[in-house]
Amino acid sequence: MIRTHEILKSFLLLWLTQALGIKGKLFAKKRYAEKAQMKKTLVSLLYFYHSLSSYGINFFLFAPSKLLAMHEESSSRRKVDDDVLEYVVPAYLLDRETTTCAKILSNKVKQKRKEKVGKWDVPLPKVRPVAEDEMFKVIRTGKRKTKQWKRMITKVTFVGQGFTRKPPKYEKFIRPTGLRRNI
Repeated sequence: MIRTHEILKSFLLLWLTQALGIKGKLFAKKRYAEKAQMKKTLVSLLYFYHSLSSYGINFFLFAPSKLLAMHEESSSRRKVDDDVLEYVVPAYLLDRETTTCAKILSNKVKQKRKEKVGKWDVPLPKVRPVAEDEMFKVIRTGKRKTKQWKRMITKVTFVGQGFTRKPPKYEKFIRPTGLRRNI
């Protein structure tokens, strides 16, 4: 009965949203935000349950309200009362505000994830990209120097063992002899 009631309620909300015009659009926008918030909470709760089970804690032992409270506690940062300190604080730390962060579990999981990602990283040297103007010099050819399709390479280039130049007339990229290196 409760299920049917909830389904009818959702249909009623849908019908209202369609029937109300501009107010319906505003209502739908508000409802969308609420649903997104609910989904976020649900996903984070499930993640929290999973992290509990990975530490050998069966989350079915807890009541849902208690789990929600635990989740709220895990995602909160709060100041510690001065009279509830469990240890003696040195004099140089007295002026600082101490905060307890109850995110130890999630931080551990995040750290493990980072380590997994970092395990497969390949150290690549940082290579600066070279601009085309810096790499090539435009060579003007023809009787009136109007043709500009040839380029002379101004950086060191590597060529194969059996490299031979094309006839200079048809060579698009000129590789100067002094800048050629064999592989």
